[in-house]
Amino acid sequence: KKLGYEVDYLYQGALKTYSIILLYGDVEIIVIKKNVSDKPHVDMQTLAMDLLDILGKDPTFKSVDYSDKTRIRITAQKPTCEIDILPSMWINSAEYLKTKNEIYRGIAEFDFKNKKVKKYIPFLNIARINSRDQHTKGIFKALSRLLMSLRADAQDKIDLKDSEINAILYSLEETPIKVEPGKILPLLPVVAALLNTLSTDNSCFNGL
Repeated sequence: KKLGYEVDYLYQGALKTYSIILLYGDVEIIVIKKNVSDKPHVDMQTLAMDLLDILGKDPTFKSVDYSDKTRIRITAQKPTCEIDILPSMWINSAEYLKTKNEIYRGIAEFDFKNKKVKKYIPFLNIARINSRDQHTKGIFKALSRLLMSLRADAQDKIDLKDSEINAILYSLEETPIKVEPGKILPLLPVVAALLNTLSTDNSCFNGL
């Protein structure tokens, strides 16, 4: 407020889909600038630098990193956890303008290292994941948490984001993931076969 910003603060990622796992779960906060000029890339650079300056002065953080020039990653000390701060701006999709339903509202994410802008609709993604989990009586998120736990425990780094794991599982038809609630281990061969296909079939991977 002191710097004259009008911003919205919203969560995205596993915290909003309730698929977060203890000890390894990250928090993603989107900082959305509302009063954007006709030079949004300049506005986003300024917002990122101002956030970096403010957060860097907080002694309770172990580290504040903006090396990827997309999001600011904070490592908190007690408890130890990682928090991603994503500077962005609103993008009003045609569906949002028609329905005024907030889940169709998009954001623009600026990657200043690679000079790219990514536009997407994170809240529709969250709504779809929550809906799929309801239809499968909790199986979807149980599988998601299991894969995230396996990724966290792996000796060799597995370079898959939470959102990518959810996208992979979402591509499964609902029929093969309908098993008794709480009994997800029989589904592992199905998931393993899908992962194997994605790792060896470029057309399937690119299609997903």
